[in-house]
Amino acid sequence: MLSMKLTDKINLFSFLTTNSERATIARGSASTFFIQIGFAALSFITTTVLVRLLGIEDYGAYSNAIAWVNILSTLGLFGFNSLLLRDIAILRAREDWTAIKGLLRFSDGLILGISIFLVLTLWGVSGLLFATPEKENFRFSLWIAAPLIPVYALVNLRQSAMRGLQQATRAMLPDFTIRPGLILVGVAGIYLFLPYLINVQTILGLSIVVAIIALLISARWLRYFLPEDFGKIQARYQINQWVKSAPPMFVIGGTQILIAQSPIILLGMLSNAKNVGYFAVASRVANLLLFLPMAVGIVMGPMIASLYSEGKKLRLQSILKKTNRLTFAVTFLFGLVFFLFAKNILTIFGQEFQVTQNALVLLTIGYLVDTGLGLSIITLMMTGHERVVAVYQTVSVILLFVLSAFLIPSHGYESAALAFVIVMIISRCTFIYLVRKKTGIDTTIF
Repeated sequence: MLSMKLTDKINLFSFLTTNSERATIARGSASTFFIQIGFAALSFITTTVLVRLLGIEDYGAYSNAIAWVNILSTLGLFGFNSLLLRDIAILRAREDWTAIKGLLRFSDGLILGISIFLVLTLWGVSGLLFATPEKENFRFSLWIAAPLIPVYALVNLRQSAMRGLQQATRAMLPDFTIRPGLILVGVAGIYLFLPYLINVQTILGLSIVVAIIALLISARWLRYFLPEDFGKIQARYQINQWVKSAPPMFVIGGTQILIAQSPIILLGMLSNAKNVGYFAVASRVANLLLFLPMAVGIVMGPMIASLYSEGKKLRLQSILKKTNRLTFAVTFLFGLVFFLFAKNILTIFGQEFQVTQNALVLLTIGYLVDTGLGLSIITLMMTGHERVVAVYQTVSVILLFVLSAFLIPSHGYESAALAFVIVMIISRCTFIYLVRKKTGIDTTIF
């Protein structure tokens, strides 16, 4: 028995140290998953602390400001985050470092300019959207949070570049571990030594400082994974090709973040801060189900692009099927915990959050269906069908806005969750059909 266990351990070690696709997925998914777990723990603790320190309404204003920043920083990327991920993965395989340097330089300059313009726009528009006295907290919070837009965008670019270089684990650390960890430490320090400064504006100011630190670390790490003589390499620019490929990626990235953040944005405009806070907490808990699928997607993206470009479609289909089934099985177990103990979990944030149980259950159902249907959107994007994704994602956003605008005024945060889940399921079923039609690949667990 002992010899069998020892043999199993040796075989597992040998498997994990090989360069096969399965071993690469296992190593990458495991490391990114554990980073996601760490991020989940830090986020959960930070959310609990902020809710209790700020109160439900101020936390709603904070969540609204961060949602706006997430949306605009993603729009400000103009699709270059996805373009960097795909093209650097391909260019790295060809060892075309001159084109990689040109792409990195061009994307930095373009995105910084766009992001600064969005900061100025948000400063102006927030005064119009939240002009009434009862929305004053929303308005001031947005003014302070706006400078996060270029910082988040530049961090995202470096993450995508490192993922394209097959350094997914290191790419995630600044945004998923260092930034939330420093925010938690900073909040604790303010509470212990300057408790009278605990408010939405101070927390957002702290977020700016921490985000800049994460940007500096990301930039340093990206340079480490580039060739030693990268600074001496002559940059080669393919601007026409990049600009042509970027718009569909821009639409995809923009619509994805709009779908994810629009319930909070619409609740902020059509309802009140309390409803925003309730939905933000339920969403934060439900998002725990996304960590393993996201970890797998981060690792699989460059691999899908490489295998499909090499014509290894059968190999890709086999890897996708096995990976998706395992991912869904693990995610389903976590979802079952949410179904059974929703009230107990929500009580951690305070007794009043038990009322969000229905919203949490709805979001859990949506995320489980999404996981079971697999990596359809990533597969379409990485196989050159980004324009198709852009069109249908835009339709999904329009449908979500229409449903939310119809339901939120009368039913609040629960209707926001319902609209989100309905649109998610319709969207994923559509993409399953499209990925089969365009590539002949089945991404589902079935």
